[in-house]
Amino acid sequence: MTQKITQLQAEEDPRLTIERLQSRVLELEDTQQRVEASATDTVAMAEDLLAARNQAQEALKKAQEYEETIREMALSDPLTGLANRNEFHRRLEEAIKLAKREGNFVALMLFDLDRFKEVNDLFGHPIGDELLKFVSAQLVNVTRETDTVARLGGDEFAVIMPNVDDSNEVALVAERLIHDLSQPVTLSGSMVQSGTSIGIGLYPRDGEDIEGLFKTTDQALYEAKREGRNGYRFFDEAINEKSRAGRILENDLRLAIVRDEFLLHYQPQFLTPGNDIIGVEALVRWRHPARGLVMPVDFIEAAEHNGLMCDIGRRVISAACRQGKAWEEAGLPPFQIAINISPRQFQKDDFVSMIKDILDQTGFDPKRLELEITESVMMENTDQAIEKLHRLRELGASLSIDDFGTGYSSLAYLKRFPIQKLKIDRSFTQNLTTDPKDAAIAEAVINLGKCLGVEVLAEGAETKDQVDVLIDKGCSRFQGFYFSRPVAVEDFVKLFSS
Repeated sequence: MTQKITQLQAEEDPRLTIERLQSRVLELEDTQQRVEASATDTVAMAEDLLAARNQAQEALKKAQEYEETIREMALSDPLTGLANRNEFHRRLEEAIKLAKREGNFVALMLFDLDRFKEVNDLFGHPIGDELLKFVSAQLVNVTRETDTVARLGGDEFAVIMPNVDDSNEVALVAERLIHDLSQPVTLSGSMVQSGTSIGIGLYPRDGEDIEGLFKTTDQALYEAKREGRNGYRFFDEAINEKSRAGRILENDLRLAIVRDEFLLHYQPQFLTPGNDIIGVEALVRWRHPARGLVMPVDFIEAAEHNGLMCDIGRRVISAACRQGKAWEEAGLPPFQIAINISPRQFQKDDFVSMIKDILDQTGFDPKRLELEITESVMMENTDQAIEKLHRLRELGASLSIDDFGTGYSSLAYLKRFPIQKLKIDRSFTQNLTTDPKDAAIAEAVINLGKCLGVEVLAEGAETKDQVDVLIDKGCSRFQGFYFSRPVAVEDFVKLFSS
C-alpha cells in the first residue's frame, strides 16, 4: 500500500498534465499561425518581387524605346524619315574615313527643288509636305541601299554615294533623279510639277574633308542652276576659277557701294502712233575703276547672290527719284520713271517705309514712280506681297509686272494684284515674227491687259516688223532699241527735246 502511494506521489497530477498539454497545444497553434502568416508573407513578397521585376523590365524597355526614339529624332527628319543634317554629316565623315582606308571615291550630290515656294503658295503647305515626301521616296528608289539620302532642311536634299568607282556611275544616278523629279505628280487631287538641278563633288578629288567637299559641291550646284533647270554639274577647275572670280567681283561690288560707283542710264518708253515719250526705265550701270562701264548683266546676279542688291537697289531708287525731281524743276513735262525692284529687296520688311522715306527726302511725286515687280517675287508669301502692293499704291506709286509670261502666270493671283501695267517679256517680242507661239502669247497678254483694264508695254522692240505686228495686235506702248537705246542723263534731255 505504501509503495502504491509513493508511486502515485511520484506521478504528475493528471490535471496539471492536461493544463501543461493544453498550454503546449496553444503554443504550437500560435507557432503554427505565425509560420502560416510568415509563409503567406513570403508568398506575397515573392509575388511583389516578381511584379516589381516585371515592372522594372517594362520600365527599362520603355526607357530603351524612348532613348531609341530620341536618337532617331535627333538623326532623322520627322517629315520624310530621311537622315537629317546631323546624321548626314556623321555618315559623310564615316564614308570619307572608309574611302581614305580603301582608296576609293565618295560622291556627294546636293540639290533643291525648283519652284517649291510657288507650290506652297499656290496649293498650300500640306501639298508642299506631300511633295517633299514623294520626292524622298523617289530618291530612296533611285539610290543604292548603301547610299545615304538626307534632307538638309526645307527643300534641300543630299545624297552620299560611298565606294564609287568612277563619275559615270554617279552621272547615271543624277540623270535618273532629274528625270523622275521632273515628272508631274497628282497630290491630293492637285497636279504638281517640280524639278531640280544637281551639283556633284567627288572625294578626294574635289575636297579632302567634309567642309572642302561640301563647298565645292555647292559651287557645282550653283553652276548647274546658272546653266538652266533640270541639269547636273560636276565640280571642276573651271568652276573653281569662276568661284575665285566671283569672290573678286563680290569684293569689288562692296567697294563700289562704299565709293558710290553706280550711275543710271534711262531708256525711254514710247506711245504710238505719235511716238511720244511717256516714261523711262532707270537702268543701273557700274563705273568700274579698271574695267570701265560694266553692264548689269555682268554684276546684278552676283549682287543678288551675295546679298548686296538691297544696298544697290536703294541707291538706284534714290538716284532715280532725285533725277526725276531735277527734270521736273528743269521744266520737262511730267512722265513716269520705272525702276526694277530686286526680289530680295521687295521681301524686306521695311521696303514700303524705305520707298516712303526716299519720296519724302527727294520730293519726287509718287504718282510718277513705277515699281516693276517680277511674278516670282509675288509668288513667295503671296498674301504678304499683296499687302505690300496695296501699301505702295496707298503711297501713290504705280505697279507693273515685269517679264510677264516667263514665271508662273497664275491668273487666280493676278486678279488680286493692284497693278497698272503688264510688260511683255523681250523673249516673246524678239521671236514673234518667226514663232507663231510667241506671237500668240504676246497677243494673249495684250488681250488680258484689256480685260483687266491695265496697260500693256512690249519690251525688246528692236525692228519695225516687230512693232508693226504688235500694233496690229493692239499694243501701243513700246520700249526697245527700235525707238531708243538706254542713254545717259544729258543725252536723254537732248532726245526728249528733239
